[in-house]
Amino acid sequence: TKAYEAFKKHTKDIDIIIEHDLIFQGWFLPYCMAIHKLAEETDIKWFHWIHSVPSQRPTDCKYPHNLRYTLPKNSKLVYLNNFHIIRVAEAYGVFPKDVRVVYNPVDPRLFWNLHPLVEQLIDKYDLLSADIIQTYPLSTPRMVAGKGLNTVIDIFAKLKGQGKNIRLIVCNAHANDRREKQLIAETISYASQKGLNQTELIFTSLEDISKYEPGVPREVVSQLFQLSNLFVFPSISENCSLILLEAMLSGNLLVLNESVGSMKEFGKGNALYFKFGGIDEQINYDDKEKFMEDVAKIINSELTVNKSIKVANQIKQNFNYDKIFKDQIEPLFYEM
Repeated sequence: TKAYEAFKKHTKDIDIIIEHDLIFQGWFLPYCMAIHKLAEETDIKWFHWIHSVPSQRPTDCKYPHNLRYTLPKNSKLVYLNNFHIIRVAEAYGVFPKDVRVVYNPVDPRLFWNLHPLVEQLIDKYDLLSADIIQTYPLSTPRMVAGKGLNTVIDIFAKLKGQGKNIRLIVCNAHANDRREKQLIAETISYASQKGLNQTELIFTSLEDISKYEPGVPREVVSQLFQLSNLFVFPSISENCSLILLEAMLSGNLLVLNESVGSMKEFGKGNALYFKFGGIDEQINYDDKEKFMEDVAKIINSELTVNKSIKVANQIKQNFNYDKIFKDQIEPLFYEM
């Protein structure tokens, strides 16, 4: 009676109620009884989340315990997977159409305890929906002439043209001088000509100019690498590159510059190699556009067959809070 009175008093202005295991577990029986009674008296929509594998429906269950295996009026059951839908329906004597599936979410924003800037970038640029993400930490003055950023842009433009949802995040330091600002503007213009917009090419120095023009914290770089799955590195000269080692540690697919021999010492047989040119080897392409197109095709192929990268991307894209809410929870509110 107390449970029923409490429900009745506090649900007068409520249209939808989501509850967890209150009609299933035996020690919640008073709440189960109250829910059944209130459901008969109101038009409230109920969604009953069940996290336990349902037990077999008893054949001789007496009142009030039979209510634990009876779906209240205006109700749907919500379970964690499609595999057990029939079992859930049988436990409550209903049809599979009365069961909805909502997965458990695993969102990087919570699981990795992300830095505020990384959370901001995720939300602002919808990073979790991307098929391909690269993080490229570099010094702004050398980002084009030394680190080959325009080559990365060329490849990402081809990846986009092949149907991929892409993000290229440039963690650029030393960006507070007029010349560096001009170089950033020229690079954004170059990317635009190639078909990339400013939600696809992201400079961290532009997010909070007073704070991040000198560079972002190492924590931010580390976390963005964890979110990434590709590292194209056409730098013209390297000794023992820290960002290459960081990309390797983060499990990114490596696309390295064969023209820089030292890269093979670290990437070994665990990378894709292409001749992008370097201080020791000048490259003249017969057809540069065709070359970049082919590089993008090979990257696409590798990302398709790499199971570790595929499964990580699947979780980021399909099991984050936004995706689970939009695809599985929000539609519930418009049912019944």
